[in-house]
Amino acid sequence: MKQTRPWLFVLLCAVGVSVCSAVLLAVPWPSPKAVAALVLDVLLPGLLLYRVIFRRGSDHTIVEAALIALGLGYALSEVVTLGLHYVPGTLTRRLSLGVYDALLILLLGANLLWPYASRVRKLQRREGLTVVALLVVAALFRLVNLSYSEFQGDEVAVVHKAAAAIQGRDDVLFLHRKGPAEILLVLLPYAQGMALNEWGARLPFALANVLAVLALYQIAKRGLGERAAAWVGLLASLNGFFVAFGRIVQYQSLVLLFGALGVLMALDYAATHERRYIWLSALFLAVGMWAHSDAAFAVIPAAWLILRGELSTERLPKRTWRDLVKAVGGPVLLGMVLLAAFYGPYVTSATFAQTAGYLSLRMGAEPPYNNLGHLLEIGTVYNAVYYLAFVGAVALWVLLRRSAEATPLRWALPLALVVMLVQAAWTGDSWTFQGQDWLGLLFVAWFVAAICAPEGSGLDRPLLLWFGVPFIIFMFWFDDPRTHVYAFFPGALLLVGAQLASWQEALKGKGWLVPVASLPWLGMAVAYLVIVLVSHQPEYRRTYPDHRIRAFWVPYGDEFPEQGL
Repeated sequence: MKQTRPWLFVLLCAVGVSVCSAVLLAVPWPSPKAVAALVLDVLLPGLLLYRVIFRRGSDHTIVEAALIALGLGYALSEVVTLGLHYVPGTLTRRLSLGVYDALLILLLGANLLWPYASRVRKLQRREGLTVVALLVVAALFRLVNLSYSEFQGDEVAVVHKAAAAIQGRDDVLFLHRKGPAEILLVLLPYAQGMALNEWGARLPFALANVLAVLALYQIAKRGLGERAAAWVGLLASLNGFFVAFGRIVQYQSLVLLFGALGVLMALDYAATHERRYIWLSALFLAVGMWAHSDAAFAVIPAAWLILRGELSTERLPKRTWRDLVKAVGGPVLLGMVLLAAFYGPYVTSATFAQTAGYLSLRMGAEPPYNNLGHLLEIGTVYNAVYYLAFVGAVALWVLLRRSAEATPLRWALPLALVVMLVQAAWTGDSWTFQGQDWLGLLFVAWFVAAICAPEGSGLDRPLLLWFGVPFIIFMFWFDDPRTHVYAFFPGALLLVGAQLASWQEALKGKGWLVPVASLPWLGMAVAYLVIVLVSHQPEYRRTYPDHRIRAFWVPYGDEFPEQGL
């Protein structure tokens, strides 16, 4: 579909750049400045860059096009802001606005030189209604009362460090005990508008979280089918960890977004063999690791999908190792350069020893451990126990079914594992040896068997890895995982969504029984999220246990856990 008037689109974008720049310069209120910065720094550059990269030959739906464009906008914002921070001295409004305006002028010129001539497909009515419903649900849980509380906890550290970076503290990112992405996402709009409030600082994180839900939906749509995608989107929208992190100034939303986009681009490459998807996957995953090392777990399924696409049966006879290196070498180099841009100076800084000591303390010196009790405790802080039970039961069934398919003995292996697990829960210390709990070996065997089973959808193994690797690490290899358990939910929810859709298909005309049976569990999850995370009448945590609701069973009784809040 040839675009005959690219100048009109470019003119509209140029007007948008001018209006947003004027708002950042002249409007005194922080909230309009935050919206203008989000449009100027993320939406416009992402859209313009998308139209250059995919000017010919793409066939994306509007959902996938929006995800890639906004992902590019977030990634570009992070990269440019880190570059601005490395410029010695104060980060002035003139410099931060001028650089972005100049970048947008270049992108506008590129859109005139290389007009966008691809096609973005509209969604069919049913899928469109599903996407709209998921966006409404996800946005309501993440945006309502977003500005109610003042900055608190880790948010304060992020905002203070952003202010210090603006004032010229060159070492401030190295004082942070994690990647710089959360600071950079606050730093740029703060420098451009010279004003910040809670709503404005949290807005880009909330949007990233909503996009992460949509990205998980799109992965399922591409690899598992429309019905599974609806389940995945719903479960991700209602995940208490995701909702809570979408309401604060912290890195988890960026990990979820960039990790899901990296896997989605790998899935697109496996289907199309277009190399630009490998480059995009490398970009998203590397910038995700600027947020936190948790994003590395998404590298595993992404690499699996890319290598499988390269080594597929129909391509393998014509491919050599040189072809493989040529295909993935450049993107891998891009990822390494981006990681080195921050982590190179970071690990050689004087403050890294303190960070290494802190991480060593959190990891512990004598694994293995058993954090299953911690998972139940912290999980029921952020989620209704009914949500955890529903997701956990279906995920357990997936492992049982897959491990039964792994050997000719069929159900002998999973039944033996279940018996050993029940026996361990009953006795409490049957897997303890020399003072350490070795129960994790049982789960390692379970995941290995499930991964070795024959593939069904083509996504089974990468999703099991996305779920199983962080699960094993944080449950049995990490002494103090706190809320990092959120990292295994993307893979788990995709597997659960696929299983629920499979049950519906198996029931044929009675497929409605699956959503009806799920309704009470998910309904209780909605009620819990509203009461604990969204509503502030009463302030649930502050007044706990005065307003504790007994319908939601929790293992910690009348005392909230001290860590992970």
